[in-house]
Amino acid sequence: MTATEKLIKIHKLKDYCFMGYPVSKESYFTFHHCKKKADGGTRTIDNGAIITLDAHRDLNEIERNEIEIYNLINEILIEINQSKKHPTPNQWRRIKHLLQIYEESRNNELTLTKTLKY
Repeated sequence: MTATEKLIKIHKLKDYCFMGYPVSKESYFTFHHCKKKADGGTRTIDNGAIITLDAHRDLNEIERNEIEIYNLINEILIEINQSKKHPTPNQWRRIKHLLQIYEESRNNELTLTKTLKY
């Protein structure tokens, strides 16, 4: 069993990923390295988050454009991983809030470090 399959089973994921994105044929589960491969992160259940392909694309964009938001989302993904439970509604709300701040910043060209009150 792969690390991805193990995490899906441990966290009882079916219809939604760690970030709350719906799973579909086009946007399937993918493995996100919480600690990047470039920084020595391995593909293990202790260093992973299960997110959909769409969530992964969005997270990569956020990382390129607003590293502070990326780091906060990644902290929540680590929190979910360490819980060994299905993501909670509160964790999904926190992620959704950060995604909304990111979207607003793209629309308004704000500096997110001044916007975040988390």
